[in-house]
Amino acid sequence: ELAQMVNQYRDFDLAQKIYQSVIDQGQDAPFYIMARQGLLDISYTKITQSASYSDSDVTALIGGYKSFLANYGTIRSESGVLVLRLAEMEALYKKQPDTAIQLLKSYISTEGIEKMLIAKAKLALGDYSLLSGATWDASLYYSQVEKMYEDEPMGHEAKFRNAKLFFYTGDFVFAKSELDVLKSS
Repeated sequence: ELAQMVNQYRDFDLAQKIYQSVIDQGQDAPFYIMARQGLLDISYTKITQSASYSDSDVTALIGGYKSFLANYGTIRSESGVLVLRLAEMEALYKKQPDTAIQLLKSYISTEGIEKMLIAKAKLALGDYSLLSGATWDASLYYSQVEKMYEDEPMGHEAKFRNAKLFFYTGDFVFAKSELDVLKSS
């Protein structure tokens, strides 16, 4: 908890020292896994919220995510966020959206994943499909999330992304009808 609080105040060095002290106690320590994830969170924050990162920082973070997921699997509740962040790093920072798409497809097909994490992964799949030029696949993923969460904020977000997609592809009538539905809800 102290490391998380220090991390929120952007004292990354102190937060890393705190997490590292927990990790140094060994794998049997009660908060070992949380500390490993905390170190990954610090690296993620440094990359995504600052302009001063290098390709080696991104590569190291991707390696850390892969190592964590290899050791602890994707079924754990905290692994879902890591899979989404790994896909984000691959697609947006390494400029390899196809790798991110394959990762997310594999994740979605895994048995026992929470419905909300599947929806978040499908939204990300839609975004990364757009990056690779597959607009219809993106629309399909957005529509699936919209159907999963019809009258909830997640469904509204998916509908909005789908409307934006159709607006930018020139189908203004469909985009307007989608936005009118959102406006009424």
